[in-house]
Amino acid sequence: GDTIYVSAGTYNENVVIDKGITLQGQVGAIIAPVTGSGIQIEVSPELTPVTVDGFTITPQGSALDSAQGIVIGSVVSPVATHNITISNNTITTLGQNMGILVRGVGSNGPGYPNSSDLTVTHNTITLSGDSTAFYASWVTPAHSNWNITYNTFDSPIGVNLQLHDVDGVTV
Repeated sequence: GDTIYVSAGTYNENVVIDKGITLQGQVGAIIAPVTGSGIQIEVSPELTPVTVDGFTITPQGSALDSAQGIVIGSVVSPVATHNITISNNTITTLGQNMGILVRGVGSNGPGYPNSSDLTVTHNTITLSGDSTAFYASWVTPAHSNWNITYNTFDSPIGVNLQLHDVDGVTV
């Protein structure tokens, strides 16, 4: 896949990734949409990885589940996601919104596909509301082969890490 370098600046928009790419933020690259999630990863073909690296992500919405930092998986057209790396990001959310959400049955109904080969490393996630810094919803078959390492999760009135149906995870 291609690499897109994002210059320093504040981008008040929702970023949707629907093909294998590397999205590389330069120092000072801020994604701060007024509504909705910061980054939505809707597809990740097995042979073309997705990487999101080096951003400050600060969705501005505060309504319940309306402005997650990064969402992996699509509500509209659910597909399995593979080979995703989320690294070196600073994510801050308001209200009851998660830092990273991996979709599954709990958020989308039965038959939702899983996510495999996910790496989440060297990120800082801070929540101001009652929510979960990193949340993985239920799926069958289970999510698999995840590495969640060297992160700082700070959810003072919520939960830092909540994983459902994940096999082969290193934390």
